[in-house]
Amino acid sequence: MDLGRRKRAVVKLSGHIKFSDRSHPFEDVSPFVEALIDAFGPDGCIWGSDWPFLRVPERVDYGPLLDLFGAAVPDPAMRRKILWDTPNRLFGFDQVRA
Repeated sequence: MDLGRRKRAVVKLSGHIKFSDRSHPFEDVSPFVEALIDAFGPDGCIWGSDWPFLRVPERVDYGPLLDLFGAAVPDPAMRRKILWDTPNRLFGFDQVRA
């Protein structure tokens, strides 16, 4: 958390099924996601589906995971930062030419 507050790292907000003690919608994970967003801010967070879903104890579908992200980050501007602006800045997607 300190790394996030000091803007020294980026965190990925996904993989709930791998560390949650509950099945979907993984309610026990919400406080951790909120704390990460608070510490790292949207400029220090990215999201990924974790596909392919390997070594998971139950079936996982992409849509419900994206819905969980939307519920955790209801603000559209913040969602855009986490889903596009921050990964674009980190990985240079807008610099890739077809």
